[in-house]
Amino acid sequence: MKKNRISGILCFLLLVLGLLRVFPVNVQAYAEDHVHEWEVIDVVESTCERQGFVTYFCPVCADSYEELLPLADHTWGAWDPQVESTCDEPGYEMRFCQVCGASEVRNLPLAAHSFGPWTTLREATCTQEGLQSRTCQACGYEETVSTGYASHKYGSWITQKEATCTQEGLESSTCSVCGETTTRSIPQKAHSYGSWYTEQEATCQQTGIISRTCSVCGYKDTQ
Repeated sequence: MKKNRISGILCFLLLVLGLLRVFPVNVQAYAEDHVHEWEVIDVVESTCERQGFVTYFCPVCADSYEELLPLADHTWGAWDPQVESTCDEPGYEMRFCQVCGASEVRNLPLAAHSFGPWTTLREATCTQEGLQSRTCQACGYEETVSTGYASHKYGSWITQKEATCTQEGLESSTCSVCGETTTRSIPQKAHSYGSWYTEQEATCQQTGIISRTCSVCGYKDTQ
């Protein structure tokens, strides 16, 4: 195809030269000051495997030149898996240019492991984390995870200090596994009041006053 275009261009140039012989041009008139008036006379589009070109021609002086065009991008088809991934080896997929047949390859992500059930390796206690594991049935990979600590096994609460009406009490409990002791407060008790005692009789001119006293701490409640 390119040879036919070049032959056509040569024929055109010969025609121009023939016209110049019939109608001679004064070369001296434009040789020094001549500016080419380039015209596009042919365009061959690029593909992804062959560069195209543009042919320019100056009708004033019959000069011509070609300018190469960049290669076109590939026309890729869809990705097609070639080898499926496993849990220990990636597969790959390919795609092909629909014009030139060029190919491109990329890896696929690893497949997930096919784990069996969890197996207890070590029971958890309040001082040591438990462990459990499971194994991939395809590649043998073993995954081990912690199950955390178990709660303390506290016994009964034992009173360390009795609560009174002036202060809170304290009780404790001890873990039967590790011996750790925890404590908590016992709420403060209410006052142990005696009978109400009249301190001042009420009259038409004054309010009466009564009181009672705690037998434990001596606190006096007056109303």
